[in-house]
Parts: sequence; C-alpha cells; structure tokens
Amino acid sequence: LSIIQVLEGAVFMKWLFNTEGIIYKIMTAVYQMIILNLLWCITSIPLVTVGASTTALYYVIGKIARKEEVHEIKDFYKSFRENFKQATCIWVILCAAYVMIYTNLSFLENYGSIGGLMLAVQLPVLVQVVIISVFVFPLLSRYESSTIGIIKASWVLGIKHVFSCFGILAIIAAAALIARTVPGLFLLVFISLTAFAIYLVVGRVMEKYRPGAV
Repeated sequence: LSIIQVLEGAVFMKWLFNTEGIIYKIMTAVYQMIILNLLWCITSIPLVTVGASTTALYYVIGKIARKEEVHEIKDFYKSFRENFKQATCIWVILCAAYVMIYTNLSFLENYGSIGGLMLAVQLPVLVQVVIISVFVFPLLSRYESSTIGIIKASWVLGIKHVFSCFGILAIIAAAALIARTVPGLFLLVFISLTAFAIYLVVGRVMEKYRPGAV
C-alpha cells in the first residue's frame, strides 16, 4: 500500500467513527432502538406490566428526542420502577374499559330494539378511551400527577389536539401493517420505532404546555 492509500484509509476510518458523524449517529440510533425494543418485550411478558414498560419506553425515548444524556438500561428501569404502581393501575383500567366495550359491542344483537342505542353510546365511549390511551403513558413518563389527573389531562389533550390523535392512529395502523409484512421487526425494532414516531407527535403537543413555552 502506498502512503497516500494508508492516509486515505486513516481519514476514512476517522470519518466513519467520528462521534459527530452521520454514520456514528445512525449506528447509535439503531442500537438504542434495538435495546429499548428488547427491554420492552422482556418487561411486558407478564402482560400486567405493559403499562409500566410502555411508560419506561416513552421516558427514555423522550430523553433521546430532547437530546439529553441517555443510559438506556439504567433510565428504562428507573422509570419502570418509579411508575410501576401508577402505570399498572392505568393499564388495568384501560384494559377493563376495552373489555367492557368489546363485550357490549359483541352482544348488540341480544339487546333487541335498543341495540342501536347501545351502539350509539358505546362508540363515543370507545373514542374517549382511545384518546386517553394515546396520551396517558407519554404524559406519565414525564409528569407527576395523580392517576385521575393523568387520565384527565390525557383526555383534555386528546380533545384539544384531535388531529394529532388521528396522526398517531395513522402511525399505529401503518406500523401494524409493516409488522404483518415483516414479522421479524416486532422483536427487533417495531415497538421502539413506533413509540418514537408517536412521541414526536405527542412531544410537540406537550411542549406547548411547558412552563415558559410560547
């Protein structure tokens, strides 16, 4: 090898591993998404802990989005531990609400003449629960409040920013379609990437209500 080739190789390697370079940033982002996806999958195995694991996921993703210093595993378990009781309570409430709505909609034929009325009642309730579900865990990951306070704030934000809700639901639908097409992504980066995309929308909404925001 000539001296020029050696120098060119050294320059290329310096560029490749430069912490300010695009390649390093991409590799770091991929690593973070894989680690967070794995952490979420592991901590969600009992199912009842999905609320806590989702809150922890949004906590770390929020720090990444705000370009704060991040320790993926340490930060994830910090949020998981601190928000476990409240996140689990909210998760159980949401699951109970969805089960109740699903049960009522499944037996509409049994209600006879009032089936149409039941449908008219259940659909708006479903919309409200979905709105709360969209915002509640990102909010819990960043703010401290009572369980009722977090649920109420989630509902208010959803109503005031309904188009953001539509955007988030579109993200979830697109992610579900991609996951069906490429199932391996579920275990690799599906959950974390979807959560990151959702947080970009929710984060912009929450930022509007930050003290001092204009």
